[in-house]
Amino acid sequence: GAESYLHDMHLTGAVHARTLRQPGPTAVLQALDEAAVRRASGDPDLRIVRRANFVAFVSTSERKAEAAAVYAEANAKWSGLRDYRGNEQEGSWLVGRPAELREIGAPTADISGAAAMVEATYTRPYIAHASMGPSAGVALYDGETMTVWSHGQGMHPLRVNVADVLGLDRDKVICHHRHGPGCYGHNGSDDAALDAAIVALALPRETVRLQWRREEEFAYEPV
Repeated sequence: GAESYLHDMHLTGAVHARTLRQPGPTAVLQALDEAAVRRASGDPDLRIVRRANFVAFVSTSERKAEAAAVYAEANAKWSGLRDYRGNEQEGSWLVGRPAELREIGAPTADISGAAAMVEATYTRPYIAHASMGPSAGVALYDGETMTVWSHGQGMHPLRVNVADVLGLDRDKVICHHRHGPGCYGHNGSDDAALDAAIVALALPRETVRLQWRREEEFAYEPV
């Protein structure tokens, strides 16, 4: 029952952050009523950090930061949204995509004399890691050095990516590993760590604890 996961880290004075996720790589945020977001969050002192199409909501209350993100997602106005109809999850749609077909194994058997032939098609929906705890990250920028805590699988690549994205010297980025919920493959841990670092860069000398919402984990982690 002791502190184990990164998610259990509650550093003194830490603030909580949630994000407004860009709904597609070409989406551009056109309008967000920040005053309405603050009212919906219940925190008049809610801080909003924006970097291009990345937006984060920061509060001393995790619940209020979450409320801000939920309201913003429902009310933000975007342009450049992808044309998405939802049928990408269907097997028939996938089969209809351009593909390179190759035959591997024995040649087709002669079934001309068979009494009967049975054909069947099997599909399954896309899967998700569905981690017990959604991806999270903690970051602190002291004005010179960025320190990040992450449950990612590689702290050295994460260090390089954080430094390059934020325009920091790689020698000024320190990444510490902490345990997190397991996954088979690459979940959103690195992305959440970068999210936290972006917010921390905008709020020097404040420890930022950023956790993805469950909806984000299902929609945006790179399963």
